[in-house]
Amino acid sequence: MKGRPICKIYGTYIGFLEFDGQRYWDIRDTEKFPMVKPNFVLPSDSRHRPDLCKLIEGKIEEAQLEKEKLENIQRADKKLRVSYNKI
Repeated sequence: MKGRPICKIYGTYIGFLEFDGQRYWDIRDTEKFPMVKPNFVLPSDSRHRPDLCKLIEGKIEEAQLEKEKLENIQRADKKLRVSYNKI
């Protein structure tokens, strides 16, 4: 049966899921749980980004400079990845 469809799947992870037209899961019928703020976040969490921290402090110009530093680091990383993949 390699390559033959077993069933048709339709839906989205934020809405519903159907197999061959039969709905097996629907977010509207799912019990809702309250959002809880975590006690600890990892140092790599995006909430620690220097540009975001400056922006929250209202330091717009400094936030922009931090954002540009991050973008330059990302560009340099991309160049390294591209050059490595060409080898």
